[in-house]
Amino acid sequence: MHRRNILEGGSVRLDERTGLPRTLRGEFPLPVADTEENAVKAFLVSHARDLELPATDEGLSLLSEDVTETGRVLRFEQSKDGIPIFGTEIVVRLDRERRLRRVDLRQVSTPRPTPLDATRRKITPNAAKKAADDAIGEHTLRRPIAAPREVYYPGDEGLRLAYLVKILSEEPLHDWQFIIDAYSGEILDKQDKLLLSEDGSGLVFDPNPVVAANDDTLRDPTATIATCGFDGTGQATVDAERVTRTLVDITKTGSNYRLEGPYVEITNSPEETNKDAFTYTSDDDSFEAVMAYYHIDTIQRFIQGLGISNAHNSKVDVIHHAAQAWASFSSFDDTIRLGHSGICKPDRGEDGDVMVHEYGHGIQWDQVGTWGSENPTTLRDETKAMGEGFGDILACLFFAEAGGGFQRECFEDWIFGSTPLGCLRRVDGTKTYPWDVPSGTGGDWAGSVHSDGEIWSAALWNIYRAIGGDSAVQAERQTAARQVLKTVILSHFRLSGDATMPEGAEALMEENADLAEFLLRDGIEIIDSFHERGLLHCEPESDLKLDSLWSQQDDLSERSWEQVEAGQDNWFYAKVSNAGTETARAFVVTFSFKSPFATPVYPNDFRDNIISVAVTFDLAPGDTTTVKARWPKEMIPAIPAGATQRHGCILAEVYNPEDHVAAGVTYIGGSDGKLKQRNTNIVDLLPDETADFFVDVSNYKVLRPELARLEVIRDPRWQHVEVSLHHPSQKFLREFLRRAERVKPSLVHPLERLVNVPELRILERTRVEIATGVAGHRPLTLDLAPGSSMPLSMDALVDEAGGDELVAPADPEFMRMDAEWLPADVGAHLVLRPGTRVGIPIVMKPRDRILLNVKVTAPKDAKPGDRFSVVLRQQNKKGELLAEFDIQVNVVGRK
Repeated sequence: MHRRNILEGGSVRLDERTGLPRTLRGEFPLPVADTEENAVKAFLVSHARDLELPATDEGLSLLSEDVTETGRVLRFEQSKDGIPIFGTEIVVRLDRERRLRRVDLRQVSTPRPTPLDATRRKITPNAAKKAADDAIGEHTLRRPIAAPREVYYPGDEGLRLAYLVKILSEEPLHDWQFIIDAYSGEILDKQDKLLLSEDGSGLVFDPNPVVAANDDTLRDPTATIATCGFDGTGQATVDAERVTRTLVDITKTGSNYRLEGPYVEITNSPEETNKDAFTYTSDDDSFEAVMAYYHIDTIQRFIQGLGISNAHNSKVDVIHHAAQAWASFSSFDDTIRLGHSGICKPDRGEDGDVMVHEYGHGIQWDQVGTWGSENPTTLRDETKAMGEGFGDILACLFFAEAGGGFQRECFEDWIFGSTPLGCLRRVDGTKTYPWDVPSGTGGDWAGSVHSDGEIWSAALWNIYRAIGGDSAVQAERQTAARQVLKTVILSHFRLSGDATMPEGAEALMEENADLAEFLLRDGIEIIDSFHERGLLHCEPESDLKLDSLWSQQDDLSERSWEQVEAGQDNWFYAKVSNAGTETARAFVVTFSFKSPFATPVYPNDFRDNIISVAVTFDLAPGDTTTVKARWPKEMIPAIPAGATQRHGCILAEVYNPEDHVAAGVTYIGGSDGKLKQRNTNIVDLLPDETADFFVDVSNYKVLRPELARLEVIRDPRWQHVEVSLHHPSQKFLREFLRRAERVKPSLVHPLERLVNVPELRILERTRVEIATGVAGHRPLTLDLAPGSSMPLSMDALVDEAGGDELVAPADPEFMRMDAEWLPADVGAHLVLRPGTRVGIPIVMKPRDRILLNVKVTAPKDAKPGDRFSVVLRQQNKKGELLAEFDIQVNVVGRK
């Protein structure tokens, strides 16, 4: 369900189940206020009716505020009478220019407490703790139960006052979260928030002996054929794969060193008097402590090396050998516990994949405190599944170059090397997301967070491979991995704790587009991957078209074409419409610039120099939207020294996996509106001064004669600007014009092209004359060589007969000649008459390419500071745009 234009300049997506506004997208200025928090609150209150929020900001409490390279994220929680409303979260995204770009809402529209019997009394917090504790059954605690927190719990009848109780149990291992009714003691909600890596792995090698040795037959040294069905590998063979690594910033207390640093603290850490003596065999539990410290510390420093300084830039506690735990897990008490794996398998602390995966959970909890909540629309644990997929991809991409890339798609291939899969999970699977939300059909959702996480990890892995991960050049593979990891980590800040996977895909694309180093240049590959996995499922019945294309010197407001300003960022703009019958779930618009430039050919000229890409979601049938993307100053060519102009061409393509340029198309006119070209010359002229440049009028990729119109479009205020077309050969230019004069006016439609045309094969050299059978068309005389062939298509024969056989359109305006022929000392020229839209008819022969010199003269009455444009446009008789060229004139004064 999608509500459009609920706010000017934006759109709101509604919840499929409740109908409440769920996501606001757009670009909105913030009200003036003393702080960002108050400015955002003022915006939310001013649009409370549209967003179905309370009409005052008293019930909005700021939970966190994060600053990233691309903007700022503020998270709010609703409250009533100072008491938080459980499960509410309002995530507001601001861009660098302090404009509000997106709001994700998990709101209660009318927060009214449930009416209560006046005789009822609240139970005590201790009674709430006991009710929760009793509901678990027999267990031991990891930590004392913290004091319960009063919350309001939304229900069908209103808000119920309740206690939030968290219990961290040791045996069995759970992170319980209870909502206990504050009057009846009833359990309103019970969730296990623990994230277990059910069959996790361990860490001490880099990342493990299987990868280091490129040998997937290595097995745990303790395994025996009697117990496991296979014998273990010798301890010495396994230990030979250990490597020396620096342990950064470990702690010295007195004369002893211990494994505690700014990002990791090992519980019951081994201690050494020599800082270089943390050297143990892999069957020693202390070995697992060293590995845990090294890999977690290293991954955090790697993340900071990506330019991310606020994704768990703090200490995590690690229990490196939890003998009572058969798996590894992360807890929201900021602890990682590494257990054993059962018989026949190495301990969890012996595989680097495990530590990095578990640390991935800690990163997400640090970024989004509510991460892992059930989605209220799909009723699925989607962020939990995304967390499992993220942990897998974080490990696989971080270690992708280890061992020369050996089994880089396998997660935990040391611990689970003996299983049929050869590892715990793979990140190159083919599972898809159920894109039909109401019915939940159309995918491979299993209801298991580890299994479902493979949908997310496979999408990210496919992106990595498509943008350079499969390159033969190591630097390109590493660059691809860094791009995926940086983007996905930063995208977490944009999400609510109960987001869906498709919302995660949207956030990733928006984040990549905003990051100056990426600008979504790989947007086609990214959207292809998300479509393939069902995360941004696109239907073929949309019909996207580029209606207009321009650039501006900034993005503070939508205007029109402006002179490109060197030395600063400029912006590409395009208007896109959906002429189809289905909503375009997602699409990208690519922008590039060529200088100097002739006739563009698809796909090379549109794909080989992409500067930036815009992404948009949910464009409904009949709707139009404006997209924009940054044009970095480093990629804007300066006007050459001694020159007053630079000729170039902006090229754009609109694309989604089911709605894109057809195969075989090589020119703009055949793209069904999905390609657009905006040629431009940026010139500085004095009044009455003339600038001249060349225009390439082309029929280069068309194999038939084509009737077209070459038009000049002037600004209404500047209809008298002198524009003329020149050519050095009078004979050539006169013949060029006479082609159109010989076209016969007619209201008769051309012959329809035959289908399944038979072919005539020539066996011996011969000369034939073919009568077309069409009144007024002369016969064709053909010399035919042995082995040649020709189609028996009358339509083709008529077209090939020559320009004088073409039929003019019924519209007389198309054939109007709005130019005067003037001979010159050298060559000749055509002077276009005054007017806002004038032109001449032309006939382009097959593979024709004509280079015309265009002269534009600034009017004598123009003043310094005046600006005007002259647009040259070539279109065929069907009204299809073949090419477009802009001259932007800036009138200047004498220096």
